[in-house]
Amino acid sequence: MDEIADRTKNVIARYLDKGAAEVADDAVFTDDLGMDSLSVMELVMEFEEEFSVSFDDHAVDSIVTVRDAIGAIRTAIAEGATAA
Repeated sequence: MDEIADRTKNVIARYLDKGAAEVADDAVFTDDLGMDSLSVMELVMEFEEEFSVSFDDHAVDSIVTVRDAIGAIRTAIAEGATAA
């Protein structure tokens, strides 16, 4: 696993008070991890702080799974800290 994926899972695990090993790539935030839309937004803010990036509404709406979050963070970093 790579550093971005590891850090993303660690942020999720801290937020949910779980072990990082319990956070699967294909886990859906709302269905598998029991989060509501407000919790997902709070988690996105945690990602923004952890990685010094920001996401527009389209990027936020596309974050449904852990894998989506990792991809959005990679995109934001590659685009100079802003995901479009």
